[in-house]
Amino acid sequence: MAKTKEKETHRSFNLKQELKLAPGYIIILLWVIFTIVLLGWVFCASFSTTAEIFQGKALKFETGLHFENYAKAWNGSGVAGFFGNSLLYSVVSCVALILVCSPAAYVLSRFDFIANKFIQTSFVSAMGVPAIMVVLPLFSIISGMGILNNIPLAKGTLILLYVGINVPYTTIFLLTFFSNISKTYEEAAAIDGCPPMKTFWKIMFPMAQSGIMKKPVLVVMAAGMGSRYGGLKQIDPIDKEGHIIMDFSIYDAVKAGFEKVVFIIKKENEEDFRKAIGDRLSKQIQVAYVFQDLHNIPEGYEVPADRVKPWGTGHAVLSCIGEVDGPFAVINADDYYGSHAFKMAYDFLTENQDEEELYKYMMVGYKLENTLTDNGHVARGVCVTDENDHLIKINERTHIEKHNGGTAYTEDDGATWTMLPEGSTVSMNMWGFSASILTELKARFAAFLDENLNKNPLKCEYFLPFVVDELLHEKKATVTVLKSEDKWYGVTYKDDKPFVMAAIQNLKDQGLYPQNLWEENK
Repeated sequence: MAKTKEKETHRSFNLKQELKLAPGYIIILLWVIFTIVLLGWVFCASFSTTAEIFQGKALKFETGLHFENYAKAWNGSGVAGFFGNSLLYSVVSCVALILVCSPAAYVLSRFDFIANKFIQTSFVSAMGVPAIMVVLPLFSIISGMGILNNIPLAKGTLILLYVGINVPYTTIFLLTFFSNISKTYEEAAAIDGCPPMKTFWKIMFPMAQSGIMKKPVLVVMAAGMGSRYGGLKQIDPIDKEGHIIMDFSIYDAVKAGFEKVVFIIKKENEEDFRKAIGDRLSKQIQVAYVFQDLHNIPEGYEVPADRVKPWGTGHAVLSCIGEVDGPFAVINADDYYGSHAFKMAYDFLTENQDEEELYKYMMVGYKLENTLTDNGHVARGVCVTDENDHLIKINERTHIEKHNGGTAYTEDDGATWTMLPEGSTVSMNMWGFSASILTELKARFAAFLDENLNKNPLKCEYFLPFVVDELLHEKKATVTVLKSEDKWYGVTYKDDKPFVMAAIQNLKDQGLYPQNLWEENK
């Protein structure tokens, strides 16, 4: 059988392609320069007198800088009132638009009826009509109705006009978003007996917030004890200031744009975990907790009598149902990933959405040689990608170490070794998902238990990568591998700790982190 080559795909610089794009770059650059110059002139002219502006001397400032212009405009010209009115109209109009257009977009995207295409075509056609063309006719109609002399009625009418004018664009925008949401959510709700209207308001509308305002969440898997390390390594300090690895991960995540973190922990570790990091980090980012419970399994199944081992990373992420309902990144609590990884993950999750029949996920990959330890072997998932950096599969290698000047793995306790190419991309369990993965994890858990409980009741694990692999083979998902040049650090063994501490201090010395991470945010 032919062996699939495990390698890292590098993107090369294509000069011909870049030259083809050069005219576009030049046009954009000229437009940016024009805009900056125009806005710069307006800003500078605001400090001149009216006479200087009309005399063409706006930027000469012959009579000095007139900062009082702003006070006069705000107090004497009614700008404060204009600003307040605009704020009122904008807020009320936006709320009304969402409440009106969200149900309309959902119905148009999900239900087939005679007028569906006609309505969509009408909305698209209306978007092509400039609003300025209807202003004068509307003003004439409203003036003839005598509304202008009634201030409250005039304001209400103006809000209705804003809403009406923007209904076509908003509906088409949200329709596109709803069309890209998998129908599995509605199917699952229907199985549970949820009617269509309730499905929309309880499930689809909250999910639509990611198309309106929802931001990615960071999920940290911190429920496992370090078996090879010998304790709860997630809360072991790695610098003299008392920071733990999670401090650096959360710091990088906040800088990247994440505003909420969800910790997956064991209930019995909650008090220690809160003291070590949770309570402290709650001052920097919104913090939530979910608990990986061994007894959280589908109805009709029982936990084997002597089992104490958690059900694995897939089961851990499954614990987030009810707390996470949008895009999220997943990391290990005891791994240092580097700032670049969090920025790539955040950007991907904010710029990509599931299509109707295809989930769009991501994974941050690292160069194999940047993830090794000198103190023993490690387990790594070696990634196979296509030319577009889409994941094809992950080859799980449970015993990788430095060997004969390179890196190799063994599957027979060292009797034979297979060398791995330098630069091979490996997974360090940093994933990015939409909420669809939670639905898939829940739907597939029972089948996993049926297959594995009898084979290995005490140690079988529901691994997150295995579910992703199933989705890839079913062509229900794509996973984009985002490649990081950062070096990974972790404390797999106790002997790794001094090396990690030295590496972290070196990063501080380089200016990548302040000596005290959270001092600047106090």
